[in-house]
Amino acid sequence: MKNKKILSFLLIAALLIVSAGSVFATGSVERDELTDMDINIEEYLISQFGEAFWTNHNRALENIEIIWSLFPDDRYGMTILPDFMGGLYLNNDGNLVVQIVDNDTARAQAIAALSNAVNMDEIIIKYVEFPESYLLEIINSLNSLWSDNPDCDVVNNVTSFGLDTMNNRVEFGLRVYNEAEIARFRDTILDSPAITFAQGYDLVLLGDAEEDAVVLTSEIVVNEVTLPSEFAPVWQITATGSILILPLRAIAEALGYEVSWNGYERYVEVFLPNERMYRLTIGWDFAFCLRDYSDYSLPIAPFIMDNTTFVPAEFFSAVLGLNIDARGRNVYIFEEQTYER
Repeated sequence: MKNKKILSFLLIAALLIVSAGSVFATGSVERDELTDMDINIEEYLISQFGEAFWTNHNRALENIEIIWSLFPDDRYGMTILPDFMGGLYLNNDGNLVVQIVDNDTARAQAIAALSNAVNMDEIIIKYVEFPESYLLEIINSLNSLWSDNPDCDVVNNVTSFGLDTMNNRVEFGLRVYNEAEIARFRDTILDSPAITFAQGYDLVLLGDAEEDAVVLTSEIVVNEVTLPSEFAPVWQITATGSILILPLRAIAEALGYEVSWNGYERYVEVFLPNERMYRLTIGWDFAFCLRDYSDYSLPIAPFIMDNTTFVPAEFFSAVLGLNIDARGRNVYIFEEQTYER
């Protein structure tokens, strides 16, 4: 049986993503209990989404626990959904949407399994094309895409990819996004009707500045310690300026924080000494605090490049309260105002 507080977190996160219009959604995973945290889930949900949502949310929690209990877990504690199911997610009203693969056999298997376990009037059935297991196979097969193909320009044009549960697809972001690049991807990497494409991030590696971009920084210095050269800053060039992007793990660990990666759910968790914990999910443009359920908007969503998770500098400054100075050649990150470079 999954932990109820974690179920609440997963459903809250899913709803926030639905509300924001993001195409990335979370699946199910069992996490350690957070019994030492003072989390008022009810107050948070009611304040954000209203009383009706809270009622629906509680019913969804009960039903999702029941549905998960019908199927086995793998060795990591993740529920293995059968091939007749396309995934689960929470809609804007707090109701549980159960996706079923749209063929006669899958329909019969799903209805037989669900009707004996939950009240069918309390869930929304949505028929989809692909089993969630197939979508996750695609993601898992490409987790080492960049590290295995460092010199492939087709691969380097991919900025991110993730599970689009609501649309029953895997979405890839392409830096250069047009029909020719989509065709090259399908010819070179993978051709499947289960994948879709969107405009990715326009990134400029330091030293490779575009004509209208000014890129001055070359190294990251954390509390007077210079990080190895492979952890260089990156700039996202936009129509209105540029956004400083930084490697998450290297900086967090240099600051003494613990960092963990969940490849199945594609999120990073950062554990601070003061018991604050933050979750950043690839493709989601906010950081979520697991202590008080507060969320912080980010100018762009975290993404993976060269097997490294990058986040906007605002995560370290606005969310964690660190000082960042990027006015000179290097990026300086420090905890005390008295630090001098």
